[in-house]
Amino acid sequence: MPPLSGIAALHHHLSIAPVRADGVEGVTLVPAADLSGPVRRLLDQTIGMTRALEEHWGAVLSATVLDSHRESERLRRCVVLSAGPLPVTVAGIDVMLPAVPPALRPCLADTRVPLGRLFRDHGLIFRTVAEAFFCVLCDAALAGQAGVNTGTPLFGRVARLDAGDGRTLARTVEVLARI
Repeated sequence: MPPLSGIAALHHHLSIAPVRADGVEGVTLVPAADLSGPVRRLLDQTIGMTRALEEHWGAVLSATVLDSHRESERLRRCVVLSAGPLPVTVAGIDVMLPAVPPALRPCLADTRVPLGRLFRDHGLIFRTVAEAFFCVLCDAALAGQAGVNTGTPLFGRVARLDAGDGRTLARTVEVLARI
């Protein structure tokens, strides 16, 4: 297997609770209070990244699936969400399959519909809980996925999507490609 890079590497290293950045090259954890106003409004919210970005950009987002595979009871996805041709976030997502209604599971792997909208469209009410914020210096792969230059610092978060009954529907590692 080739070495991990881009969002796959961030997802691999940061998706394990508790979130730690030691040994993850180019990643620094950042307290919420240290995020700039526009970055904090997009990352430190509970409505979900899809909805927050659609409101921010005034556009319906589409998802490009970079990778999607099942590991035991979770579906691991890496996606780029775009407003038209513009990438606005890159994300690694672990969908907890037992927590998702069986009828929704076949829709998850390769859809161009962002996960948050897919959940809402299927009546899944959730709240996003940010667990950590970080700054990452883009390697070549992440830069290509985000549409920025290698070495560009981008901000992101590790979060979970919780259903109202306490189930965790998904865990995410999300990087804002632009504000």
